[in-house]
Amino acid sequence: MSSPHLFVSLFCYPLSKEAQAKGTDEQRLARLQVELGLKAKWPGFRTLYHARTLGEVNLHLDCSTLIAKARSAAASAFLADRAADVWLSIDDDAEADGRTLQIAIEACRAGSHFVVLPQVNGYAEANGTRSINVRFLDDGRPPEDVEVFRCSRGDTRLAEIAFGGCSLMVASREAIDWMVGAYPELACPKSERPLHALFLETVRDGAWIGEDASFFYRAREAGLVPKVMIDCETKHAGMLLPYSWFDEQRKAGSSSGDAAPPADA
Repeated sequence: MSSPHLFVSLFCYPLSKEAQAKGTDEQRLARLQVELGLKAKWPGFRTLYHARTLGEVNLHLDCSTLIAKARSAAASAFLADRAADVWLSIDDDAEADGRTLQIAIEACRAGSHFVVLPQVNGYAEANGTRSINVRFLDDGRPPEDVEVFRCSRGDTRLAEIAFGGCSLMVASREAIDWMVGAYPELACPKSERPLHALFLETVRDGAWIGEDASFFYRAREAGLVPKVMIDCETKHAGMLLPYSWFDEQRKAGSSSGDAAPPADA
């Protein structure tokens, strides 16, 4: 498989605050973080460093506070970048290594619509297992049957999910393009930058649903299949998610995510 052309969105509101405090320009501070590579202050820039080793990267930096609009704008910008075949979405506090990113990207380029890299939430489940930012299908429990994806960097397991977090997520051009066509009512041609509000938050069954879960609900209702990459190690705000997370949850009979996802799901 040839090297990918990546559209990488990096959401880093703290950079904007630091730029204001220091009286400097956001783009100048961002360039410094890119140059620092693995020594960058924010984990998302360290993840970006690994992404840049995998292929050509077009960086889309957004430091705004309204994340639903920022993610929607990034999706639209990805479609406008006709050279890029894969969208890698990174939050400022999310970290993954090059091997993990490459496997997720190759899985997406091989036909998966979305591949979520799981992250630890800031709380534990009632049974003491880690709370992960994905929810599996049916009763939310980790499935017994999973897909094995084989690529140049090794094998990994993939499992279909109801929804997941987009703090580390890979999406194909075909999937985003399909969603735009499936939801014409979400077009915002009068915005300061044309976008499709694919991440617009919703209310379902009396619960406020956050932008990421709303996005994946729409994706599934449009016939697309989001998946989570099981065999990987990530960090979220410094909290490590080890390779064993899935097997730990399956052994404990735990469900991931929330039955009614919170506003930030």
